Amino acid sequence: MKKYQYGICGAFDFEEKGTGGQSVKTREFYKALCAEEGEENVAILESTDYKRNPASFFFRMLRLMKNCSCVIILPANKGIRVFAPLCTSLKKITGTKIYYNVIGGWLAQLCDDHKELIKHLSRFDGILVETNKMKAELEIIGLKNIYVLANFKEMVPVSDKEIKTVGRPVKLCYFSRVTAMKGIADAVEVVNRINEESGDTVCTFDIYGPVADGYDEEFEKLKRTFSNEIHYMGSADPKTSVQIIGKYDIQLFPTRYRTEGIPGSILDSYFAGVPVVAARWNSYSDIVIENETGIGFEIENRKDFYKKLTALIADTEKINYMKHRALKESEQYLPQNVIRRFLKIAGS
Repeated sequence: MKKYQYGICGAFDFEEKGTGGQSVKTREFYKALCAEEGEENVAILESTDYKRNPASFFFRMLRLMKNCSCVIILPANKGIRVFAPLCTSLKKITGTKIYYNVIGGWLAQLCDDHKELIKHLSRFDGILVETNKMKAELEIIGLKNIYVLANFKEMVPVSDKEIKTVGRPVKLCYFSRVTAMKGIADAVEVVNRINEESGDTVCTFDIYGPVADGYDEEFEKLKRTFSNEIHYMGSADPKTSVQIIGKYDIQLFPTRYRTEGIPGSILDSYFAGVPVVAARWNSYSDIVIENETGIGFEIENRKDFYKKLTALIADTEKINYMKHRALKESEQYLPQNVIRRFLKIAGS
């Protein structure tokens, strides 16, 4: 008889409360599982420790798998190349069921670059991916143990009555890491152009998020191009994301990462009752319902971005409709609904 029903190995980062997708997803999964199954039935292991002391980490991972009936791992793209062979080897010794909860949408490409990874992943009891597109991509390369498990956040959605009617100027926001590949420069150029060509302030734009390492100098240059309608608001506490985004009318998500999964900032937007204007990354259609919860533009295409955002800003009636539709969609991403699907997958 094992001591715990579940074990989770991931980048919890409880001390620093990191706001990156990996840390947030790991902590949210842990909290949701504890809420459903009881904290006393869930053991945890900080995955980033393997870099500091690999030998010690090996024995702690072995102990976790010996003590738990089912272990869920949440490593990032570099970590899975270490964790996949480690977990499948330990599975033979412990008989523990293992699940890999994938963060982002890059796994198929990684498997294509490192073919040996497919063999190890096929021995997992389940690979949990965020989108149907990811499931299809992994099945094409031969993996059969793929399940779709949406991203989620422990957020309290606003009420329908709390949704603010659109006024003038239309209020835009950005709520992600500030980096070139998240498309922040595209958003700044498009917002500047919209206001310049209208001859008036038809929209304002506030930017929230930590500046990525190595992007500081470039971002300082970008800030010098800000019109009076654009402001950098600094980092925000993830716990306040719904309240912050709820003050706006549209969130911009101009990512250049084609392998985004289900971005947490878009879930925040739905809980806040705010639609998105987003680049169509590979899994865009898994989360954004076109003309309902958001509007898409061709990725890395500023002309299309400008065209789509200009048209939506001019149609306040449509924005108001999409706000209420986005809030309704948030029900799909409530923690209890997603974690119950996991428990069915795991046969618990």
